[in-house]
Order: sequence, then structure tokens, then C-alpha cells
Amino acid sequence: MKKWIRSLFEMNFNREGYCFNQRNSSLYDLTRMQPQPYWPVNHLLMRIKYDTNRDLRFKTGDDRIRSWDILKGAAQFKGESLIVTSIPEKAGIVKLKGNTGRSDVDVHVWLEGNSFGDQKVLLRGNKDLTRCLAVGISQGKLEVEEVEESSTKKLFSEKLSVLDGQPPISVEEDEHNVRVNELETLARYADSTAMANEYMSRLARVKQEKPKTIEEGGKPYEPVESFHARLDRTLDISLDGSSLTVRLDGKEAAKVDVGHSEDTDIGLFAGWDSRAFSQRNLADDVYDGVFEKLVITNHGKTDGTPLYTTELKGFEKWKFVINQKWESVLGWFLRHF
Repeated sequence: MKKWIRSLFEMNFNREGYCFNQRNSSLYDLTRMQPQPYWPVNHLLMRIKYDTNRDLRFKTGDDRIRSWDILKGAAQFKGESLIVTSIPEKAGIVKLKGNTGRSDVDVHVWLEGNSFGDQKVLLRGNKDLTRCLAVGISQGKLEVEEVEESSTKKLFSEKLSVLDGQPPISVEEDEHNVRVNELETLARYADSTAMANEYMSRLARVKQEKPKTIEEGGKPYEPVESFHARLDRTLDISLDGSSLTVRLDGKEAAKVDVGHSEDTDIGLFAGWDSRAFSQRNLADDVYDGVFEKLVITNHGKTDGTPLYTTELKGFEKWKFVINQKWESVLGWFLRHF
């Protein structure tokens, strides 16, 4: 193989890794960065910046970014979304400028970032958000935390699947389900009636088996989620005195007691997680939190006037909707023609 590579090619990029190769790198052992179609532009720029160790300017989208202090990483407005990009292997944090002066607020947000990683809303924060309440989704779980400088106290944590009403299953039950599905597929596409009958006979025997459940001592099954899976969740957070309520996709998911604080700063957090590494994702260590249609209101206020929102209004909203429809039309033609 090595002989033919050197014979047929003048250079060879044979490993996914970094976009920078040194002068003394072998021309037949070069690495390359493989961007994904869902990467925001700042994701690519962040990778280039830290791969090459050169300074560059990140994209901010439009003037709405002036309402935010970028404490870590990068941030860009795109339509009605604020995309927060992390530093490699760390976090991206932005803070809303102009202290709201409100410790009791209601927050509505649509989370659309990658399933691997953390997307959280930071409430009742101090000026650098090292002390705050953190509410959001982390690695397939809804979490509520009290952050105090270098320590974190978890107030609530539950899998999204459980909150969606899906009962947890054991490893043995999952293996049993896989065997059932396998035999059903083999029977459906068997080459002959005899083989189909044989698979159906095995399927009947497997279905009679009773795998060990979690209640019977079975190990809980933890599904392996695709690195490229995307979130599509809405969060409604209501903070009233010592009570914090979270609604997930319109349904109440958590209600916890929280400590009192005079701090009122609000921020957004996007955090990378080491579990994102996989055979398909060997080198990407940057994470993007996508916070769409963020609306912050004074708790209990009913006149509809938000303290802050990323939702577009008037002519800008009209242009955004038209552009979305046009992109949908183009996407349809690209898929079908």
C-alpha cells in the first residue's frame, strides 16, 4: 500500500485531524480537517485559530451582538438564533449587557445545538457568571445546578427519554429487542419459504424469553447517541423567589427550591464534552450551543413586553421568513432533482 501511494500520488492526506501540517511533515502522512455541514462559521474559525495558533476575527452576525459580552469563545447572530461557540475542550459563555435588575424572570428558549455537550441558561449570575443558577440540557439530560465559583451543586438531573415518558430498560431487554428485530428482518427478506419459516420459528422462541429487567437487577441500558444528532427542544424557565420551575416542550419537567441571591445577570453557556470523541469524530473539540427565539421577561409581567428577545420584528422578521421559505424551496429541488 505504501509503495503504491508513493508511486501514484505526489502527496496524501490520510488522517482526519488538524488543518495545520508542519514543514517537516511527511507529504504522504498529512492530516486534514473535515468540516461538517452543520458547523456554524465560527466553529470552523475556532478550529483554524487553535490549529494554527494565529489570531483571527470571528463572525458576529449583526449589531445585536452589541447587547452581549463575550466572556469565553465566540458568538454569532443568525436569524433568530444566537450561536455560542466554545473554546476547544472548554466552554463558550456570553452575558447579557445592562443588568436587568430582576432576579425573578421567565425565560423561553429553543435549543438546537448538537446533542453532545451542554447548552444552558445562566440566571442570577454575578458579573463574571462564576456564581449563578444553570438550567439546560447536558448529554441527554435536563439539569438544574447551583454554580458557586469552582463548585457545582446539582439540584435536578433526569434523562430526556424518561421525561418524554419512555420507561428505562435494561441491557438484557435491549439485547432481546435487537434479537427480535433481527429475526423479523431475516424472516421478511428470506430467500425461500423454508428459511422464512425457520426464522419465524426462532422468533417465536425468542419472544417467549423473559429478559431481566432493571427491577430484577438488570443493568440500565445507556443508548449510544450519534455524535451528529441535533437537539430540538424548547425550555420554559420560571424563577420566582426560592422556586424554579422548568417546562420541557410545554410539559412541566422539574420544580426545585433554590437559594436566594441578589445577583441578576443573565448568560448563555455552551460546553464541550470529552465523550464527543468517537471514531467518526477524532479531533473536533469545539461545541456550538444554538439558542433560538430567546425571550426573557419579568416574572409575572403580563403586558407582553420582554426584557430581552432575539426574535425579529417588523420588516426584519418579514425578510427572515421569506428567506427561510426560499431556502426550503431550494432544498426541495436539491433533494428531488
